[in-house]
Amino acid sequence: MKKILFLASTMLIALSACQEDQLESSNVAEGDGNVNITLCAPDAMGETRTYTKDPGEALYGPTSSSALGGLTNVDWNQYDLRYKVSVYQKNADDTYVKVLDRTMTVDNYSSVTMSFRLATNRTYRIAAWADFVLQGTDSDLHYDTSDLTNVSCLDDVDHMLNDESRDAYCRWGNRTITGEDMTTSMTLMRPFAKVRVVTTDWALDNLKMPEEFTVKYKNCKRFSNYNVLTGATLGETTLAEDGYAYTGRIDKNQKEYALNYDQTDHNRTLIVDYLFCTGSLNPIHMEFTPTGFATRNITTDIPTRQNFLTTILGNMLTSNLNLTISCDEMFKEEYNNYYMTAAKAFSPIPPSYDSSTKTYTIKTPNELVWLEQKFNTDNDDAACTVRLANDIDLEGYYWTPMVYAGADEGMLFDGGGFKICNINIDANNTDYAGLFGNVSNGRFENLTLENVTINNAAKFVGAFTGLIHANGFIKNCTAKHVWIRGYDYDKERDYGNQNLGYDYGGLVGIFYTIDNNETYGFKDCTSFDIDIFSSGRLGGIVAFLNNDGAGANASFLLENCKAENCRLHVSYHKSYRGHANWLREIGSLVGALQIDDAVKFKNCSRNDLTYMFGWVDLANTTQVNPDKWLILHDGDEGVSFTFNNEVCGPMHKLYGRIDNPSSVTIE
Repeated sequence: MKKILFLASTMLIALSACQEDQLESSNVAEGDGNVNITLCAPDAMGETRTYTKDPGEALYGPTSSSALGGLTNVDWNQYDLRYKVSVYQKNADDTYVKVLDRTMTVDNYSSVTMSFRLATNRTYRIAAWADFVLQGTDSDLHYDTSDLTNVSCLDDVDHMLNDESRDAYCRWGNRTITGEDMTTSMTLMRPFAKVRVVTTDWALDNLKMPEEFTVKYKNCKRFSNYNVLTGATLGETTLAEDGYAYTGRIDKNQKEYALNYDQTDHNRTLIVDYLFCTGSLNPIHMEFTPTGFATRNITTDIPTRQNFLTTILGNMLTSNLNLTISCDEMFKEEYNNYYMTAAKAFSPIPPSYDSSTKTYTIKTPNELVWLEQKFNTDNDDAACTVRLANDIDLEGYYWTPMVYAGADEGMLFDGGGFKICNINIDANNTDYAGLFGNVSNGRFENLTLENVTINNAAKFVGAFTGLIHANGFIKNCTAKHVWIRGYDYDKERDYGNQNLGYDYGGLVGIFYTIDNNETYGFKDCTSFDIDIFSSGRLGGIVAFLNNDGAGANASFLLENCKAENCRLHVSYHKSYRGHANWLREIGSLVGALQIDDAVKFKNCSRNDLTYMFGWVDLANTTQVNPDKWLILHDGDEGVSFTFNNEVCGPMHKLYGRIDNPSSVTIE
């Protein structure tokens, strides 16, 4: 999510995800206090990128980008990824005592599962760290991790720049051990800011290009250490005018990265640096000197923030500096490369159709595109079944959300256990967006949607459908690696004159019913690695449940549903005055419930949920104010928080807001 922007720029995005591949791990014997914890670091959206250098390609391969971290850009022939865990027991006086350490190393990216036994009826804090080590070793390389409460950098001054293996990841979390076995997971985040300098005048007019650069940080604060147990940045130093300088090099004859800004002939990433940083805004100042060229003295505040990517873009080598400086969350940029380059045309091919069962069988992207065109151009939405017979990859294609108006018998979309991946949508400020924009009398079963990007969304948005109503149900479905961003999410707008973004959910925007005597909802559904940016209701599974006064026998059910590793971002506008309840309509599974009758949560859970509230600065109405943020996590649900004098935050760990809590049953 873009937080800060000076001047204008066109941004790209690389989504973070956690792969499901796990190392085999011998679980401890059954019994009280068994804990199995899965750790994963954020990876670029889609498959893990490996070292794929061929003649004529960029150093790190055709899928690399300096916007991403080391998981994508390192040479896996040289490095392994090491996970370290320290478990601390929490005492009555709120101090912590370490009770065990554990280390596991993988030779390419995968998550790991560690198993251990802890005493029951106690609370523990788990501190997790992951970094790169030389292949075949597990010894510290870039960071001293002998004590996770005081991690420091081991690199010399002249060995800090332009090394993606300096990327690292960490997280802490409390777990209370009961008499039952515990299975849990943690998605790690970066403890520092990533700063990159990208020039836009490389080899312009055939000028001689440099291969050595000096960076001096000055007149700002720097940090040397990090405490994984508390998330605190340590070793603060205030740098004076003489600053802190060090040198880096590139191979001027070999482009390191292939994507985003580096795709163009005159753009080149010159510097990449990782700086320990706090969770609040940390402005820095920089002198940048290419050897043999004039020094660029950047006196304006350069925004840095923990787990954010700061990009300095402009003519760094010739005249007319004209810099653009931006700061983007989780090393992401506003649009991913699929979105920027989507131009592939799948010629529509009719799928096989069984008239006796009214079933379309979809085996190829071309057949799915045929269905897309049929639903969006055919006014006769007859009862039908759509069944997948293969995984469908839509990479590079612009998807238009389908609309099914709904015969009485309805539509069943059966994924057959397969997935549709790389769904890229420019919603173009339309009301409904997802695989389907709007579904009436529709059901989804046995389907996974993976790598879904929806930009410029407006009112009702979800990976599966923006809106579903009248006899709908979703069963055994998963949304993975989903990025949804509202239209003008970070700009001030007047309520009633512009779409604020109503209902944005990981699977469904709004579930809206109009019939009696029915049960609607979700069963065995999962949202995993979801980022949603809006200014209305937000939910990891569904943003809004609304039965519109359907009757005494209408009800909603969420059974065996879970949301994991989701980040829900809501921007606060002046338009909210009089609509402050929307700041509570943000929930791990359901953003808000407006029901006259019953809703039941049965065996539902959430883990690693982050709720982010940002204020659109009235003094600068073009952007979210980076100094006005409130970030809540798991365990903050049900507590009243104040944000800009408004009560905000979810009312419960499973949902955001409901006016009649007595109508909710949780089992």
